[in-house]
Amino acid sequence: MPLTEQYKTDPWPEKPPRPRRCRILSAAVRHGSQGPRPRPLRTLAGLLLGAVALACLVVLLGLAVASADERDGGCESRACVERVKARYLEHRYQLIWRSAPVAVRAHLRRIAACESNGNERAVSPGGKFRGLLQFLQSTWEAMGGRGDPAAASRWEQWARGVRLYIAAGPGQWPVCQFR
Repeated sequence: MPLTEQYKTDPWPEKPPRPRRCRILSAAVRHGSQGPRPRPLRTLAGLLLGAVALACLVVLLGLAVASADERDGGCESRACVERVKARYLEHRYQLIWRSAPVAVRAHLRRIAACESNGNERAVSPGGKFRGLLQFLQSTWEAMGGRGDPAAASRWEQWARGVRLYIAAGPGQWPVCQFR
């Protein structure tokens, strides 16, 4: 019979249940702190905090890239501004790719190997599907891409692929989704 049930039936059991306070104090003594070990945040607040930290990292990377050009004598010309913007976007696309779940990245790599044999400039024979993951032009634009998918950088194609995969799943690649 559990101790709590025994306490209900017998007013003087052999060993009364210890109050919760004692467990906390004993944990403090064991761990050398004022209470039990804190558990990691597994709530919406914890996830939002992680997203904010990632956004700050993206901004800092962009500032680091911009400051490198400014050290070279300032970034006043339009070409310099475009270079800084392109580097910032590449860093951003890399972060999107690297922050995707490992299983999603692995599956997208297999899809890319099946669809285009890993060639980011691949174009289907009919010209309808383009790039590393063989995007339709309309799908590319729906995922925020501009211009030709086959002309975009490898990292941008991976980032748009992650967005599409997370939004719609692997069914967007019907031939290669099970590879």
